[in-house]
Amino acid sequence: MNFDSTAMMERMRADLILVGGGLANTLIALRLSVALPEIKVMILEQGDALGGNHTWSFHGADLTAAQLNWIKPLVQYSWRDYDVKFPGRKRTLKGSYHSITSEHLDSVARSGVSGTIKTNTEVTHIAPESVVLANGSRLATRAVIDGRGPQASPHLDVRFQKFVGRIVRTAKPHYVTRPIIMDATGTQDDGYRFFYTLPF
Repeated sequence: MNFDSTAMMERMRADLILVGGGLANTLIALRLSVALPEIKVMILEQGDALGGNHTWSFHGADLTAAQLNWIKPLVQYSWRDYDVKFPGRKRTLKGSYHSITSEHLDSVARSGVSGTIKTNTEVTHIAPESVVLANGSRLATRAVIDGRGPQASPHLDVRFQKFVGRIVRTAKPHYVTRPIIMDATGTQDDGYRFFYTLPF
């Protein structure tokens, strides 16, 4: 395919194209919409919505007061403290904890991003100043950020953590009022295991 074909070239619509509508690229778009609203931003997401199917959580102390205030509209759940549990040990620790859901991220971004959000859009080729879509059209821009996640590389030798998430609705009140960030009281085999509970 000739990516320089003028017949396939679309007029430049954005100063910055963000490929992938995950947390990182969505935060970039939201921040630029506030700090530099004159910059035209475009998010291209292959899925139906931004954020996929995720929940992101963080400690309030991870951010400065100004950063926490800026990101507050994205936060759907907050707690003032949290628990940790180990065999024979249990402690409640003071400090705020917050969670962002993908559904809420998508909702806030659609009203807060000053540029264009295009979902169900597959990108097949990325260059520093253009992208090519699955339909063959090319979008020119001043810069491109590839936020589709890590790609296989012989230069990376990484390990992993297994994580299985479940959302459970109890028939009766569970009376859990704060997150359990780490519950390692379960059976330990095949590696270190712990439960992580968020009482939505």
